[in-house]
Amino acid sequence: MFNMYKALFVLMFACSALAQPPNLTDSKLHYGDWIKTVNARSLALGGTGIAGAYAVHAAGQNPAVLTGMENEMEGFLAGMVTRYEEDRSYPYYDNFGGFVDFGSYVYNSSWYGNLAGAINFNLTPLTGLQVVAGLSTNPVIGFNYDYVEEVRTTGFTDEILAYNKIYSEGELRIYSLSAAIEPVAGLSIGGQMGIITGSIDQTAEIFPVSDDLQEIAHRETRIITLEKNPVKTTLGIHFQFDPQFAAAAVFGFPFTINTKNIYRLETNNPDLPGILLPDNEPVGFTAAQTDYDSVGQIEKSRKIEYPAQLGLGLTYRFTNILEARLSADFEYIFWSDMKDTWRSGLALHDIYVIKLGVEHIFFDRIPFRVGFNYQPLKENKNYTRSIFTLGIGLLFDQYQVDFSGGFENLTSNQPDLFSNGLYPPLIERTEPVDRVKTSNFYGMVEVRFFFNDIIPPARKD
Repeated sequence: MFNMYKALFVLMFACSALAQPPNLTDSKLHYGDWIKTVNARSLALGGTGIAGAYAVHAAGQNPAVLTGMENEMEGFLAGMVTRYEEDRSYPYYDNFGGFVDFGSYVYNSSWYGNLAGAINFNLTPLTGLQVVAGLSTNPVIGFNYDYVEEVRTTGFTDEILAYNKIYSEGELRIYSLSAAIEPVAGLSIGGQMGIITGSIDQTAEIFPVSDDLQEIAHRETRIITLEKNPVKTTLGIHFQFDPQFAAAAVFGFPFTINTKNIYRLETNNPDLPGILLPDNEPVGFTAAQTDYDSVGQIEKSRKIEYPAQLGLGLTYRFTNILEARLSADFEYIFWSDMKDTWRSGLALHDIYVIKLGVEHIFFDRIPFRVGFNYQPLKENKNYTRSIFTLGIGLLFDQYQVDFSGGFENLTSNQPDLFSNGLYPPLIERTEPVDRVKTSNFYGMVEVRFFFNDIIPPARKD
């Protein structure tokens, strides 16, 4: 019975390996990770907020909810930290070719952080209509990634032959103006327009320790800057059917990023593939340009068209003694429309995202929140990400402090980042596919402030 299960496992692994495993590391380096949420309450509620967000959080979720603000001025400042863990292992076999187990060969853990904030102004006294405007800044796409691998000999010596390294640092951030109006009671319409800025620095390196391996010394650097500052636009609508139930929709228009890429190569072997270039983009240097002590450098423009996003949201508030709110969001991202001038054959999948959140307000007005977020991967729909979140808040006279956290993990098959065949006496693996386990731990602290001693609309009885 055990042998039958083992045979089935090997068969499943072989099938998944043959089915073009997604190179998620490559995707992270070239297209980054979308920042899932920019405020603590939304994080705790699984990322929901299209219909039930506080007005101060409108810019990150739905600009139409701005009209729910009744204070003269309010704002927030949030800081989020992410701990990213990656464990790569390879399959190994016995002398008869039978699968034995997976052996972990590299583990990395890194911390990253970012900030978000906004300030809103109630213009109703000036306009005679419910009109609110706000300024905000928050990260949109993060490119942070750190990878360090020790290449060791097999057998009892366990000698270090080389270090394989990848470092990526930077983010794209948006500075935006949002506004919303309530033309008729219960109906709000809002828009957001922001300018995206940022830069990314990346390094990939093969650093030999042994003198016998200096012929494979290899170092790539890529500095990415924006040639133009793209504008990202979002439109939203919100309808409050009654004090308990609301529905909303939001549409994020596609935007294009034009970048200047300065790629620098220092290598003793120009035939090695470029880690920081797409698979179908040649390094572009001849052996004469990249001899033992020489360096090659090129500068190339790149255009990436990020896709549109559509979101629908519902929120319901119970009226019994157990004050609670339910939130549900559904988002659809048109990743198949994404284009990259460096990759003419780029083929991503449209995905849907399901978000659920529950917020319970205790009698002493301390909220407790839990949430869930589910989405397939754009690179391969056979893999999905599930995020579990929770949080609490503390309400004071003119400010509120919120704490939230979340956890997600993903197991996938991905191509080996660095070939073993580069390092004699190691032998090239017959199946250069890794089992990769990644985990993200999110934590966020937010301070929200409001004036006029008015309890925020989302908290009023």
